[in-house]
Amino acid sequence: MTFRSILVFAHLFFGFHFTQAKSFSFSGDHLRGELLSPAGQVGEGQAFPLALRFQMDPEWHVYWKNPGDSGAAPKVFIESDLIVLQKILWPKPERINVGPLTNFGYEKEVILPLDVMALKKGQGSARVELEWLICKVECIPGFAELVIPVTISAETVIQDTEMVSLIDSWRAKTPQAASTLQIVSWSLQDNFVEMKIKANSEPKAFEIFPIDPMIVKNAVSPTLKWDIDRMTVRWETDSNYSGATMGSWLVSAVLDGASELAELAAPPKAEFKWKTLFKALLFAFLGGAILNLMPCVFPVLSIKVLSFSKDSPTDLKISGWLYTLGVVLSFLILGGLLLILRATGESFGWGFQLQNPMIVGGLSILFALIGFSFLGWFEVGDSLTRLSPRWTQGNGRLSALGTGILATIIATPCTAPFMGVALGASLTLPPFFAMVVFLSLGFGMAFPFLLLCLFPAWLKKLPRPGVWMTRLKEFFAFPMFVTTLWLLWVLGYQSGVEGVLLAVGFLLFTGFLIWLKPVGQKRWWLLVVWIFGFAMALRTLPQFQPGPSTSTEKVWQNYSEENVQNALAKNHAVFVDFTAKWCITCQVNKRTVLETESIQALFKSNNVVLFQADWTNHDPLITQALSRLGRNSVPVYAFYSSGQKTPILLPEILTSQTIEKLFQPGGTK
Repeated sequence: MTFRSILVFAHLFFGFHFTQAKSFSFSGDHLRGELLSPAGQVGEGQAFPLALRFQMDPEWHVYWKNPGDSGAAPKVFIESDLIVLQKILWPKPERINVGPLTNFGYEKEVILPLDVMALKKGQGSARVELEWLICKVECIPGFAELVIPVTISAETVIQDTEMVSLIDSWRAKTPQAASTLQIVSWSLQDNFVEMKIKANSEPKAFEIFPIDPMIVKNAVSPTLKWDIDRMTVRWETDSNYSGATMGSWLVSAVLDGASELAELAAPPKAEFKWKTLFKALLFAFLGGAILNLMPCVFPVLSIKVLSFSKDSPTDLKISGWLYTLGVVLSFLILGGLLLILRATGESFGWGFQLQNPMIVGGLSILFALIGFSFLGWFEVGDSLTRLSPRWTQGNGRLSALGTGILATIIATPCTAPFMGVALGASLTLPPFFAMVVFLSLGFGMAFPFLLLCLFPAWLKKLPRPGVWMTRLKEFFAFPMFVTTLWLLWVLGYQSGVEGVLLAVGFLLFTGFLIWLKPVGQKRWWLLVVWIFGFAMALRTLPQFQPGPSTSTEKVWQNYSEENVQNALAKNHAVFVDFTAKWCITCQVNKRTVLETESIQALFKSNNVVLFQADWTNHDPLITQALSRLGRNSVPVYAFYSSGQKTPILLPEILTSQTIEKLFQPGGTK
C-alpha cells in the first residue's frame, strides 16, 4: 500500500471527518498553511469555494505569479472527476528587496482564492498537490498533499459563513474584470519602454507590476507622469527584453476615492507586413464591390443608373468620378474617425456610429424621406424639397457626389464577404496603411458605378425611357420604408418605446409641414421650423432608456469571456455570435440559419453552448473580444470545439452547410 493510499485510508476511517471539516492544515519550514473549504456541498455547474492560506514567519515571504528577479510562485494541482481548477486568483503583491534584487510576493499572510468549477453531480474526493518556495535570503521549497471530500448536488450548502467572508475579502483584493483603466499605447525608446494608461481621473495613488517576466528592470522604479486623462509610465527595460510584446500588467489606482485593481493587456504592436497589406487591400476592394448588392444601397443606385439615359457621355464620366469621390471621401472620414477614437483609448469598431441612437433615429427619418421622394411627394422647385435628399436625385453633378455620400452612410450597417478580414487587418497596420485599406474599400464600392459611367455603351441594353421608370422609382420607395421600419426596430433596443414614438411623431410632423405648404409657394420659415424640430428630436433620443434585449433567450446565453471559459472547462463546445440589431447581415444569418430548427437541433445534439455578444449599443468588452479575434466589425462567428482554446472563425455569410461541416469528421481542421 502506497503512502498516498495510507493517507486516504487514515482520513476516511480514523476520525478525520471531512464532511464536517472547514479547513485542511499543512506546514513546512517557516510556514503554516490551510486549504479553506467552507462548503459542505456545491451545486452542479457552480463555483466550488476553495482558497489557499499561507502564514509565514517574520521576514520570510512567498511569491506572486511573477516572482520578480528570483523565486517561484506557489503551484496548485487538483485531480478529480468532479471539480476542475481554472485559475489561482492573485492579490496585489508587495515589492520585496533582497540585496540588489527586487521580488514580488507576500509577507506575514496571504490568502489565494482558487477559481474551481463543479462539473457534475456525484460524491467522492479530490487530491490536491501543493508546491511553494519560501525565502528570506536563503530559500526553502515546500510540498504538501491533501485529500478533500467533494459532494456535488443540486444546490450549494455553506457550512462556515465566516470563512466565506474571509475568502471574499481576499477575493476583493484580486484584479476585477470591470475597470476604467486601459493601456492605449506603448512604444520602445532606447532602453526604455513607455506606456500610456487611460483613466477617468487623476489617480491619488498608482502602482504597476509586470505580470510577464523579463520585460523591465524590477529593481528600478518607473517614472510616472499624469497628463489630462492618462498616466505615462516610463520604465527601463530588462537586458533580455526582445521588444516583441508588452504582455500584461497589474495596475492599482485610487480614482475618485475608490480603489481599482486590474490586469491590463497591452495592445499588440502594429507591425507592417506587405503580405498583410496586399491581402487587406484585395479583400477590401472585393467587399466594397459586393456592398452594392445590399438591400439599402441597391435601390438608390438603381434610380441613379436609370437617370443616365438623359446624360451626355462627358457628363456621365464626370458624374462617375464625383460619385467615386463622394464614396471614397466618406469611407476615409469614417475610417479616420475610427482610428482617432481608438488612438484616444476608446473601444470602437466598424459601424460605431450606429451604436448612437441619435444617428439611428436620424437615418430612420432620412430613409422615410427618400421613400416619400421616390413616391413624388417632393417636386423640383419646392423649397421643402430640401427636407429630402434632393442632392441625391436629378442629373446634376452635385447629385452624383451626394449619392456617393448617401450610399456610404446606408452601407455601413452591412458587412459583405471579405470585409471582416480587411477591417480586422486594419487593426494591425500603421495608421497610414490602415487608411489605404479604407480607401480600397470605398473604391471597391464605387467601382461598378464608375465602370458604367466610363463605358456608357453598356447602358444601351436598358429599355428606352418611359413611364416604366417612374413606376420603378415608386416601387423602390418601399424598400426604403422597410429600412425605416428596421431602423425604428433597432432604435427600440437603444432608446425604448419612447424613442420610437419620438421618431414616428417627428415623421408625422414632417408630413404636416409638407401638407401645410401649398405647391408653388415659398415659406422658408417652415424649413427653419423643421431643422429646429429635427435637432431637438435627436438631442432628446439619448435620454430614453434602452429596450429589453433578446439575448436572454433560453438558447442563447449572454456573452462574457468568463462564461465561455467556464463552458470550455466543462468540455462543452462553444459557439459565439457577435451581432448587433443594426447589422443587416447578422439578422439575415440569424433568421435563415442560426435560429432554424435543424441548426438548433444540431447544436443541441453536439452539446454546444451558445453565447450571443450583442454589440447594438457600445460595449468595450465586446470590442476588445473582437480585437483579440482580429476583427473590428460584425458579424463574427467563433466556434470552439470541445477541448480547444483557439476558435474557428466562420465566414460573414452563413449557410446551413457551413454549420453542419463543423460537426463532420475533419470539419474543424
